[in-house]
Amino acid sequence: MDLVCTLAAKDRKHWDPLAIVEPLRGRPVYLTFDLDRFDSSLMSATGKPEPGGLYWDEASAIIRAASEAATIVCADVVELAPRPELHACDFLAAKLCYKILNFALGARNA
Repeated sequence: MDLVCTLAAKDRKHWDPLAIVEPLRGRPVYLTFDLDRFDSSLMSATGKPEPGGLYWDEASAIIRAASEAATIVCADVVELAPRPELHACDFLAAKLCYKILNFALGARNA
């Protein structure tokens, strides 16, 4: 059985990362992260910058919880639209990839 979980950022004050990932427990997971889900103050180099989106700690907590509940077998990070004058967004995307890899490979303190 395939499982797709979509969460609305407007409801994030009620999110519990452990509850979000519970349906994934013990399963192989393909994790995909769309960068335009980050708040536009963090990620403006994307096709659709999103005011009111996720912040770094919220995204990290969910990814960490997913890696502890399930086995991340594949991941992708999409929607980066680099801007020559703005390198912070490139770094954020690269750091997110690094975090996902560390969590997936078992480095819980990443």
